[in-house]
Amino acid sequence: MSDDRPHRSGPVKFARQSDEAFAALAARFGFHKPEILKRWRDIAGAHLYRFTRPQRISFPKGRRDGGTLFLEVAGAASVEVHHVSRQLIERINAFYGYAAIAKIKVVAAAINRPRPVDDFAPMPPDPAALAAASRRTARIKDPELRQSLVALGALSATSRPSGPKKA
Repeated sequence: MSDDRPHRSGPVKFARQSDEAFAALAARFGFHKPEILKRWRDIAGAHLYRFTRPQRISFPKGRRDGGTLFLEVAGAASVEVHHVSRQLIERINAFYGYAAIAKIKVVAAAINRPRPVDDFAPMPPDPAALAAASRRTARIKDPELRQSLVALGALSATSRPSGPKKA
């Protein structure tokens, strides 16, 4: 029986090959489920993600449970990681679906990740854009809907600065 589906182009093959290469490389460092590296932000949370990075997992010989996660941590964040290590282990094990990790070993490292987008301060709406949005929505009868649309229209017309908010 022949396959009637059209053959995919080169980039799809490259994507498949790169995923396979990534999985093989991750397996060398004990990550039998390499998605943990791709989803580390979701697992650790946005705050810890900025200061941590999984380095490798070491399992007892012949086992895939009770492992040690070697976690690269930037500077003084190691104190916080030690403080939340139990919760972090629970989140990692929930990701794996079983007790894959029993302990975390902190490894000092320089981790330089950009600030998340939500660290940017919202700009107040431009008064001219606010007035224009109010004029465009004047015929809408529902006051809550009109107010929401005015706010959305004014914010979409207001440009944001390119830098982070001042602390």
